[in-house]
Amino acid sequence: MPLEKTLSESCTDLDDPHVLKNACLYLMSHYAHHPSITIAHGVMQHLELLLLHPDTRLDPENRNICMSTLEKWREIAKRHLREKKTAPVSPRPNDTRH
Repeated sequence: MPLEKTLSESCTDLDDPHVLKNACLYLMSHYAHHPSITIAHGVMQHLELLLLHPDTRLDPENRNICMSTLEKWREIAKRHLREKKTAPVSPRPNDTRH
């Protein structure tokens, strides 16, 4: 089952911070097995939504945890972009130029 479908089916109420946290944890664990910039961006989006949530804004400890975690995931996303830019371009299999 595609990640997007699973996530959208499980996140029916994004106003609930518990749903956001659970979805974020799910994405983090999925990233551990299948690292990709798409999943990293999903984690960042969920953390940003958590930071905007009133429960998080009113709890300084929760807010600090979300902020520091978001910064780490921003670094992960930047690393993906750097790796993509520096990855060597492979020649096409039928390319006869040398």
